Amino acid sequence: MLFIIYDLDRGGPEMRLLDFARFFPQEIKINICVTSKSMALLNEFQKSDVDIKVLPIIKAYREKEKIYEIHDYIKKKRITVVNTFDIKGLMIAVFIKSFLNKKIKIIHHTVDLLHNYKIRHKASLWFLLKFVDLSICNSSHSKNILKGRFIGQHKIKVIYNGVDIEHYNQNNYKASSFKKKHNIDHDKIVLGTVANFRKEKNYPFLLKAFADLDKKHNNLVLLCVGGGRELDEMKEYAKEIGIEDKVIFTGYSEDVADYLGIMDFFLLCSLKEGFPNGIIQAMSMGIPVIASAVGGCNEIINDQETGMLFSPNNALEFEKCVSRLILDKDLSLRLGNNGQRNTRERFSMKTMIQSYLKSFEEIDGKV
Repeated sequence: MLFIIYDLDRGGPEMRLLDFARFFPQEIKINICVTSKSMALLNEFQKSDVDIKVLPIIKAYREKEKIYEIHDYIKKKRITVVNTFDIKGLMIAVFIKSFLNKKIKIIHHTVDLLHNYKIRHKASLWFLLKFVDLSICNSSHSKNILKGRFIGQHKIKVIYNGVDIEHYNQNNYKASSFKKKHNIDHDKIVLGTVANFRKEKNYPFLLKAFADLDKKHNNLVLLCVGGGRELDEMKEYAKEIGIEDKVIFTGYSEDVADYLGIMDFFLLCSLKEGFPNGIIQAMSMGIPVIASAVGGCNEIINDQETGMLFSPNNALEFEKCVSRLILDKDLSLRLGNNGQRNTRERFSMKTMIQSYLKSFEEIDGKV
């Protein structure tokens, strides 16, 4: 099978594809076509038995010779199923299927909530999805956005993201030594998040709420793991509100498990979410989670049972949740244990990989 993807940088689709490369059975040959020169994860992919073709394409509808080159690659590799993650990749796959190889099947992985799409992009997606054999969503929330407006319900399947339970094992990480490395005193309570710095992640809300919490609990540290275009802006904002000495900005991390291992509580204040991996990674390590009740967060967390939910942008609710967990150690322990059990039962890597393999086999069998 072939995966057409925009880049190999650190993002949701790329990390999911890396999971496929690492955990698919050896008899499943993965071929990847990258349509840009952004290759931050190339070394990680090269550790697995995958074939990578780099073919930068700026405007798919203007570079037909490169589309023909992808078609020849598909023919040479005897590929029957093409997977896409974005409009450009989908456009390439649809052109190849419609004009060059009607036998191939297209699976489109819906990884964007479409909130940043312009009208013309939504119109393009609506048209292109008519040629798709299956759309895989990582949450029912994402499925509900698509069904009816973009694609029939019978062509949509929900497969939740999975976490490598063995890797995210709290016993593998030495919290005390890592705290020392980052100059975090042993008696500090570490509030943390793992999210790239984008508007929908709502970092200004988190920083302001933390500043308010810090006035009530004077032993707090905020650990922000992630990179992105708004990172420097948020560093400046932390200075403006006087918390720069209590916030640690790590930037991008190759392995967030090291940072999760020193968090006492995991926080996610997003305005929009599909299915946030950070939550299930934290829960798999037994870390109590507080998240805004948006998108897939509602499908992961059963409020007050496996974690805590608050209304997005509601500072009062959010601060009350955090304070409650700080003061009630029994509740914190119960939510951490329940969340860990929930993740192992519903969101393991094994479960996710098996679900994808079943879907791929079903589609391939129809070729």
